Amino acid sequence: MIRVVIDTNNLVSGTIAKRGKSFELLRAWRDGRFELVTSQALIAEFVEVMDRPRIQEKYHIEADEVAEMVALVLERAILVAEPLQVSVVTADPKDDMFVACALSGGAKYIVSGNHHLLDVKRHKGIRLLTVARFLRLLARVERFVAAREK
Repeated sequence: MIRVVIDTNNLVSGTIAKRGKSFELLRAWRDGRFELVTSQALIAEFVEVMDRPRIQEKYHIEADEVAEMVALVLERAILVAEPLQVSVVTADPKDDMFVACALSGGAKYIVSGNHHLLDVKRHKGIRLLTVARFLRLLARVERFVAAREK
């Protein structure tokens, strides 16, 4: 099964919105179409962003919605205990945590809208893709697998 790291912005958007590409991405994960790889640092960043007053005020986020998403991630995702230390995203070193998580968890893709991450394009066999490109790739892989099974 395909292993994927999803950046914080897409986790937040997919949790808040009930439509759109980020929502489709999280639905695909919930449906078991790929495995999510994450770490404590990525979960902590998700919680911190969801807890921001401007996010809560604008989107009327309830604490139980955040807790439910975190519980689902902890239950179903591959949790990397101690990601490697890497220095890949020179434009924004804070984003190295996504690459480190992918390397440590055997992910082949990082899905992001962050241009600092996307500018990397590839690193040690990991492809960095937008949500739209990843969803197209996932659909192609699934069609290929279905055709082979016939």
